[in-house]
Amino acid sequence: MIGDIKMTECSWEHSPPDIEDIAVRIPSEFLIKCPNLVNADNTINHNLIKSPSNNSFIKQLISWSSEQLSYLEKRPGVLVLKVNHDNLNDEQLKSLYYIICNGFGNLNNRYGELFDVKDRNLDYKKEAIPVSKTNSATGFHTDSTALEYSPDIVGLLCLQPAKTGGESILANAADLFLWMKQMYPEDADTLAEPIIRDVITPGSAADIKAIKKNRFPVFSIENDVFKFRFMRYWIISGHNRCKSKISPELMRALDRIEEFLQIKENLLFYRMVRGDILFINNHFICHNRTKYEDNEETGRKRTLVRTWINQ
Repeated sequence: MIGDIKMTECSWEHSPPDIEDIAVRIPSEFLIKCPNLVNADNTINHNLIKSPSNNSFIKQLISWSSEQLSYLEKRPGVLVLKVNHDNLNDEQLKSLYYIICNGFGNLNNRYGELFDVKDRNLDYKKEAIPVSKTNSATGFHTDSTALEYSPDIVGLLCLQPAKTGGESILANAADLFLWMKQMYPEDADTLAEPIIRDVITPGSAADIKAIKKNRFPVFSIENDVFKFRFMRYWIISGHNRCKSKISPELMRALDRIEEFLQIKENLLFYRMVRGDILFINNHFICHNRTKYEDNEETGRKRTLVRTWINQ
C-alpha cells in the first residue's frame, strides 16, 4: 500500500529527480488501438473499458500500467507518461488515461471519476470551492481537505495547455519533514497535532460544527508510515470560519513550510503539454500550479483531466 512507506524510501535526499528519469513513453502498440475505445459518436465506450475480461488489449494495458507503480509507491513518487497524440482526439486520450488509472487502483467518484480541471470564472477566495475550478496559482497542497478521505494517487492528463503559465511545481514533503525536524523540531511537533481545516470536498458536511470536527495533522508518522496533508489557505479559512484564532506557534510552523518551499533547489518544475499524463503520490508529494491565462484566440481553455485513485 502507498501509505506503508518508510520515510527514507520517500525522500528525494534533497535532490529532485530529472524529468528524464521519471518519464516513460507509452508503447505505440497501445496507442494504435485507442480509436477502438470510443463509440461512433466519439464518446467513451465505458461498457468496453469496464468489462475488459474479453479484451486482451485492455488487459495488457492495465497490466503494463500496474508495472509503473514502482515510480509512485516510494521515491520518486512522481511519474510522467508521454503519449504520441498526433492521431488521437480528446475522448481517445481520456479513454487511454482512464484504463491506465484503473491499473493503479480504484477511481474515486467524489468529483466524478474523471474531472476537468479548468477555469470556470470563479474565485475560491469568495466561496468555498476547489482552486481547480479557477485559473489562480494554487499554492503548495495535497488533494482533499476532508478528514475521512484522502486519495493515494492524483492523476492529471493534459488535453490543452494554457497560453501562458499553468506550470506544475512539485516538492517532497518527506524532505520537508526531515529538514524541519533538524532545523525546527518544535515546529514539526506543532504540525503533528490535529489542525482545523475548511471543508470543500464534495460529500462532506460543511457547516461550522463539521469544520470544527475536521481536524487532522499536517504531518503524521506511525510505525514508519508518513503522510503529509496540507493547504495553508484552507487551514486559515477553517480557523476564520470557526472564529478560532490561529496560535503564534501554528502560524510560525506554517511559515516554516513556506520557507522550505521557497528554495528552488527543493522543487521540480514541469509544464505539461498535450498528451502528457502526470501521476503523483498524494501522501508525500505536494504540488503547486502557477497562475495561467487561456488562449482567447482559439477559445480553448486550459484543460487537465484529474482523477483520484486509491489502492
